[in-house]
Amino acid sequence: MEFVYEDLGYKKEQVLHSVIHLDEKTPHIHCVVVPLIKKFDKRTNTERYTISKKQYIRDKIHLSELQDKYHKRLTDKGYDLERGIKGSDRKHIKIKDYKKINRKLEQNLNTRNDRLDKIMNELDKQMETSKTIPFDKKHIIVQKDNFDTMHKAINESKKVMELQPKINEVFNEINNYTGSYNLLEKDNQKYQREIRSLKTRNSNLLQENNKLRTYIDTILEVIKKFFRKLLQIGNEPIKEATTTEIKEYYDNQDFNSNDIYEIAENTTKEDELFDYAKIPSYLKSNNINSKEKDKDDFEISI
Repeated sequence: MEFVYEDLGYKKEQVLHSVIHLDEKTPHIHCVVVPLIKKFDKRTNTERYTISKKQYIRDKIHLSELQDKYHKRLTDKGYDLERGIKGSDRKHIKIKDYKKINRKLEQNLNTRNDRLDKIMNELDKQMETSKTIPFDKKHIIVQKDNFDTMHKAINESKKVMELQPKINEVFNEINNYTGSYNLLEKDNQKYQREIRSLKTRNSNLLQENNKLRTYIDTILEVIKKFFRKLLQIGNEPIKEATTTEIKEYYDNQDFNSNDIYEIAENTTKEDELFDYAKIPSYLKSNNINSKEKDKDDFEISI
């Protein structure tokens, strides 16, 4: 009540009631006050009473200062009261809860990495035993099994990269949490080791993501040319199935409108795919006076 009267500035007659609650883990007080102030009214040229909370709590900075004063009052009286993180609107979550989240993310990441390693090994074996050369200056020869494995590798790589922001978020939360509480000095060294470990893991993940992105881009380039060749030389059922697959790649953001343009230009599915990717009609081949692209882009063995 000294805090209410001296620090907040309320008078005793403004307090409607104040009651201590001991039914929860942390004892606390519910104090109901009326922020009544006297102001000069220019219209009536008299002083009038009005309600104004800002007279007692001006802004967020003032509120933080009041919380500091309340904390000092109780600690001076011998109470072991923790001061919350200044400027934070987050709920108080214990370190052990963050560690649980981190362990779960780490297990998920390990599972994804194991799946990706399995697929990569499978692809390497297929490349070793394949009679064809997948990359060449002029030709790209893709077997169906290799193509399917490439597709799996792309999906698993994307799932691994999706975990990166979540791990970064947990790392930042733990870093902010441990840096904000001096009372955890005994455990601080252990937490600092965990933070350094997370930083190292984060750096390794960034490098791994860059490698995966390069690998995915290479595979997608092969798939783009593969789809284009199917649209050029395939029969109608193959073209329909290929068009559906291209749309799915576009919906999953593996292809953008430029990719669709490169795949579909000067094919029988140009209009349909251009419309699907919202490519301007003036870019269609029948509206452009240009030489037709060489239809023999590369060879395919399936």
